[in-house]
Amino acid sequence: MALNNLAIRLAATGDRAGALPPAQEAVTLRRAQAEQNPAYQPDLAGALTNLAIRLAETGDRAGALPPAQEAVTLRRAQAEQNPAYQPDLAAALNNLAITLAETGDRAGALPPAQEAVTLYRAQAEQNPAYQPDLAMALNNLAITLAETGDRAGALPPAQEAVTLRRAQAEQNPAYQPDLAMALNNLANRLAETGDRAGALPPAQEAVTLYERLAAEEPVYADALAQAKETLRGLQDAPE
Repeated sequence: MALNNLAIRLAATGDRAGALPPAQEAVTLRRAQAEQNPAYQPDLAGALTNLAIRLAETGDRAGALPPAQEAVTLRRAQAEQNPAYQPDLAAALNNLAITLAETGDRAGALPPAQEAVTLYRAQAEQNPAYQPDLAMALNNLAITLAETGDRAGALPPAQEAVTLRRAQAEQNPAYQPDLAMALNNLANRLAETGDRAGALPPAQEAVTLYERLAAEEPVYADALAQAKETLRGLQDAPE
């Protein structure tokens, strides 16, 4: 646990290369423990997911794939024995979908992205605390669908993600960055279907939100620049 947390903290400070050794060591230790005692398999799955994320962040997307896949295999077995692990399976599936897409296997990314949404939707229906996870998975599904060429199919999950994020941000301003991200994604998805006029309002709202956020926290400067680029592209596009 300490090694996993160290890896996460190092990555959060920007030291992605430095985060790898503790993440790798955590997997090695958890694997040894799980071989002796199956009760450690959930910890191994968590360490594998963390390692996959750390590897992807250093640019080793191909290397991130095996631990991401193994984490899903473990989480699926755990969820079959105990439904309490279904949220963990959904998280592992979402990470696998992202990893597959980053390696260029966009078609392969679609099934885990869809399954993650299905699982999170079931969780959110029982417990609203999972709605942020559902929104995140919907956003990822929309991107994945668009990348496979199904631009029309990408619209509903992108729109639902905005609806969920807006409700969350109204209750808690901490979700405003997530709303801005979902709005920017929706604008891109609408533009890809040819509805540039419909894409303008969410693009403008995303810029407005990011401007407010960046004024308070400079960490949002890059996201603001990307949102402005999206908006400029829509405004400059020929009718």
